[in-house]
Amino acid sequence: MFKRFGIALSVLTAVISFSCSSDGGLRVEALSCEIDSVDCAFVTPDGNVTECALPALRLSPVVNGFFNASLSDGIAVYRWNDGNPEPLTGLSKLKSAGFFAEGVIPVSRQGCHIQLVDADAKVVAELELPEGEITECGPCFVDGLLAVTTDKATTGFVDNRGKMIVDPIYSSVGPVSDRRFVAMYESAEGNVSCQQFVVVDFDGHTLYDFPSGITPVDMKLHSSRVVVRTPSGFGVCDISSGGSVTPLPAAVRAVTETAGNLIVYRVASGMKGLLDIDGNLCLQPVFRQIRIGADNRVAVYDGKIWALMDSNGENRVDLPGIISVAPAGHYAQESGFAFVARTAGGAWSLLDAEGKKLGSKPLSAITYGDLTVAAKVVSGYPSATTPVELPFEEEMEF
Repeated sequence: MFKRFGIALSVLTAVISFSCSSDGGLRVEALSCEIDSVDCAFVTPDGNVTECALPALRLSPVVNGFFNASLSDGIAVYRWNDGNPEPLTGLSKLKSAGFFAEGVIPVSRQGCHIQLVDADAKVVAELELPEGEITECGPCFVDGLLAVTTDKATTGFVDNRGKMIVDPIYSSVGPVSDRRFVAMYESAEGNVSCQQFVVVDFDGHTLYDFPSGITPVDMKLHSSRVVVRTPSGFGVCDISSGGSVTPLPAAVRAVTETAGNLIVYRVASGMKGLLDIDGNLCLQPVFRQIRIGADNRVAVYDGKIWALMDSNGENRVDLPGIISVAPAGHYAQESGFAFVARTAGGAWSLLDAEGKKLGSKPLSAITYGDLTVAAKVVSGYPSATTPVELPFEEEMEF
């Protein structure tokens, strides 16, 4: 069984309790974009573009009514207010800032610890440890908790009042799903340092220890299942059935992406196909690219043309003149965005799930990635160590 170890912890210092209510979700109201005449603008899920008069170098997406602007003197936080940006007093010249969720925004000022502030810019909590420092945190709360990383390069979770809920004892953690996550910690066997993978809940309980030789591919939970690499190939481990592993077809040489209940795989020829989480074949490996969108819609490229189709190959829509297609980030998809596409001329457009271009203005740039892997909030306090990155960011080979 997993044994807890590492730094001693106590409750983080709560400064002012917050009164702002929130449903805790991450609603993406608009993505940041650029148009030819304006560097900074926003685009909504229906394709409408709103120009932003701020002298910003970069804008974040609008999330739960707030966004961040990178200005010449630092980061500033704004309220969206139906397309009219309103600065939050006291939240300018910041070192970094995250997104509003669970009633708070994580922010960092030069020379200070990371703080949680409410919608009125009042400090709710300052993220401190009795020993050591919290050097960074995730950009937003997910399922009620915020990932924090210490100067010992270990990760845990706090709540929206700054209380430590899951001790920071993990070397890395995967995406949160239903208040559970895959984590990795390091242990020593003699003079050898070993990596051990576990599934943990938000009470800090270890739900499953992966046996030696069974390695999560991308540290994602798909309900109770995890795509893994085994000594004999790839498979799907079901933690709800004691960790039984269903092998994927022997032809699978690499798993390049997982999302929802779908798996993009690559065969020896380099071509890609699609499986469901049960290992059933959805699309033959005849594509150079496959990108997974929402509601089992995928973008595919066969070397000649991009197309959108259902995961079973039905309802195909060809996209002539398009040179790249990508799904919007997970929370943007949940908020009504579907795909983004780029033409040979360099213009970007939003697409709906059926491949229809949305809006009349071509975009010269658009930011569409997942919020939870956006730039993290970094403490202004000096630290001796740089936190480690998640392992296995590149596809696994077999």
